[in-house]
Amino acid sequence: MLLSSPASELSTSTRHIVALDIGHTSQNGGARSAKGVMEFQFNKKMVGEIYRQLEQSDCIKPVIINPEGKAISLKGRTEAAAAAGCELFLSVHHDAVQPKYLNAWTVDGHKEHYSDRFKGFSVFYSSKNPLPDESEYFACQLGIEMKAKGFEPSLHHAEKIPGEGRKLVEPEYGVYEYDDLIVLKTAKVPAALIECGVIVNREEEESLNEDSTRSRIAAAVSAAIRDYFGGQPACAPSREPSDGSESLR
Repeated sequence: MLLSSPASELSTSTRHIVALDIGHTSQNGGARSAKGVMEFQFNKKMVGEIYRQLEQSDCIKPVIINPEGKAISLKGRTEAAAAAGCELFLSVHHDAVQPKYLNAWTVDGHKEHYSDRFKGFSVFYSSKNPLPDESEYFACQLGIEMKAKGFEPSLHHAEKIPGEGRKLVEPEYGVYEYDDLIVLKTAKVPAALIECGVIVNREEEESLNEDSTRSRIAAAVSAAIRDYFGGQPACAPSREPSDGSESLR
């Protein structure tokens, strides 16, 4: 259990290098939104806003991984972060749901799919990362700051159905342990992945397309990164689920 920031004693005389990984690529765009927009487009815009906010910091130096959206392996992303000397790794994504929950509708004459059943953010870390406690701490800080900015977590990844059943570590903050996510377990530094919202949810897609929403999420992420590099923790992450549900462990 971490009682203080794992990086609290690092010098602030230099800027800490942070990797911002744009999930997916322009060729392999990830999830498709309710209106037919590929996830990669959401991820790229969000990383751009996070970068813009962090670039103004005198203690954080953001580095965008694969800014052009070219073909790159998952391990190649963490290798690029290591080559850039990054001390923290964040992969930015937008969420979907399992096919069983999707409904069809027509958008501009095209058939698309949506589900308004789930909404909200999720955060993941891997215990197979070389620094699992630090990764868990960072993931928890992301959840805390998202809540502080008015966002609510989605707990649908804990549902015991094919494709889900993830370990829900901190339900209040939407933090999951997902050991075999390649970008998290192959990173040489503490790492987390954030699903900023559910883009197959029609209302949430509209919100995530707003500059104000993107700015608030970026502010939450920026605050969590600053917290990691010396801020006071708002909670002490635990390996035990806070809701007492053994089924999620």
